[in-house]
Amino acid sequence: NDNSAGSGRSLQKLHAKHKMKVDERTFYSQKLKAASEENVMAEMSRQKAQNTFDETARKVQQQAHIAALARRKADQTSRAVEQLAENAEEEREASDLRQNAAKRAEEGLHRSEGNYTSVKAQLVEAVRAANEAA
Repeated sequence: NDNSAGSGRSLQKLHAKHKMKVDERTFYSQKLKAASEENVMAEMSRQKAQNTFDETARKVQQQAHIAALARRKADQTSRAVEQLAENAEEEREASDLRQNAAKRAEEGLHRSEGNYTSVKAQLVEAVRAANEAA
């Protein structure tokens, strides 16, 4: 009987140990499942972050390209404005020269008219003096 009692206790210990191992296995299986789910979620989050990064990098590249085009256009426009300013300055100088030439021509015309009037008066006087002398 003692032997069967010892055997019963040994069986109970074995049964308790087995239950503890089954419980431990269940506990770790649940922890493994939870960790796997967390891993899947983390991978999905990482992939989403990577996609967002890639999209942002693509947009940055696009903006850099557009900015380079805009800089080139601005440079072209700046050169065109400078050329127009030079042309306008040359035209202003040419206009000033034409205006000065026109003014000198008008002054010369007035002098010529004055000389003509004087010569005409002298001619009239000479004709009258010649008629009186005759």
